[in-house]
Amino acid sequence: MKHKEQLLTLIIEDAVKKGAPIIRWEYSANGRVVIFRHNRIPQYCINLFQAADMLIHQYNLTKEYSFIYAKHGINTSQKSCELPQISNSGDMDYESKCIEMCNDLLFSSSQQFNVDTQNKIYSIIHKAYDGNEISKDGFLRLRSKLSAFYRDKNSYAQTAEERNKLRPIIRFFENMRYEDFLELF
Repeated sequence: MKHKEQLLTLIIEDAVKKGAPIIRWEYSANGRVVIFRHNRIPQYCINLFQAADMLIHQYNLTKEYSFIYAKHGINTSQKSCELPQISNSGDMDYESKCIEMCNDLLFSSSQQFNVDTQNKIYSIIHKAYDGNEISKDGFLRLRSKLSAFYRDKNSYAQTAEERNKLRPIIRFFENMRYEDFLELF
């Protein structure tokens, strides 16, 4: 067994100790890594490193295997889904306000995500910028921050219902257009 294969086996053993329902892993006919789990569809990974990385993050083993990332200069600190703190520094302040206000709108009530909600989000963006003109670059940066925030929130969602509620929201933020925003305001 090669070093990388031994490392993946060790990671799987540690993941199983943390409750992972992994049975075994093997190579597929086309050379990909396949991870077999109890009562689940096998999970295919492109290579050993991707499989190891996925398991390390999925079962919160970053502290035990931080040496893998350290030699590549990758930060292993855990992300959280908490709202960013609102600061008094230019666009960052606006972006934080937008994220906070959108989060309040989307999760304070049990309303459906529809065109009405989408228009409210555009008006929240306008309101957060206090009527100041938002540049296309600023809008695209905000769009990517909103998308990333809700993708992170989706990755930490506990139930399928939460993930199903977040999917259309993420899709909306990923497809938001500056031109649509300008038409409304």
